[in-house]
Amino acid sequence: MSGNEYELGQSVRLAAAFATFAGVRTNPTTTTFKVARVTAQPPPEPTATSAVFGVDAAVINDSAGVFHYDFTPANPGDYVWQAVGTGAVAAVKRGRFRVLPSPFA
Repeated sequence: MSGNEYELGQSVRLAAAFATFAGVRTNPTTTTFKVARVTAQPPPEPTATSAVFGVDAAVINDSAGVFHYDFTPANPGDYVWQAVGTGAVAAVKRGRFRVLPSPFA
């Protein structure tokens, strides 16, 4: 299994670090994680799950500019995610992962 593949039922840790142009780790004013299962290119926005730091307890601020969100997919398939920072640091971090079907389902 590769680093981007997970078993169905396993939580996936999505992590993002934000920094100023000078390289100083800084918290954005707002940090939002979005996750969507790929059903079309690009995935339609209504299928995305969103979690916002300060609103959703699942988004954790580990240290200055560093955040994570533990997401547990309900279905196998390919997923895309992004962490969007706005305000003090405006940046977007993104990634992909695959959830394997369970051989026991």
